[in-house]
Amino acid sequence: MELGLVLDASQSISFKNFRLIKKFCQHLVSSFEIDPDKTRVAVTLFAHEVYNESFGLNNFTTKEKLVEAIGKIKHRRGKYTKTFKGLRYLRKTQMSAQVVRSDVPKIAVVLTDGNSQK
Repeated sequence: MELGLVLDASQSISFKNFRLIKKFCQHLVSSFEIDPDKTRVAVTLFAHEVYNESFGLNNFTTKEKLVEAIGKIKHRRGKYTKTFKGLRYLRKTQMSAQVVRSDVPKIAVVLTDGNSQK
């Protein structure tokens, strides 16, 4: 499976709730076998832009390293919530046809407060 996690890091998400988002993601990925031939995970961090803390499907090949990396993601408290930017980055960069495996399911999970601005 190719799993894309799209995380809202805008100022409308409190630090407490951002920690909860990270804990949820850590718990979620812990339930899968993280391996280049099994489940691969990409994380996109966004607000009014996509942040460089994002990482792709090939960055982590063990569950432990992936869980650790998710735990280290910093809350950027960006100005606006532009969910489309996070989704577009995931689709065009991290989970593009050139990157994903064609024979496995592709799933995106978006974690946001639901208030997106244009």
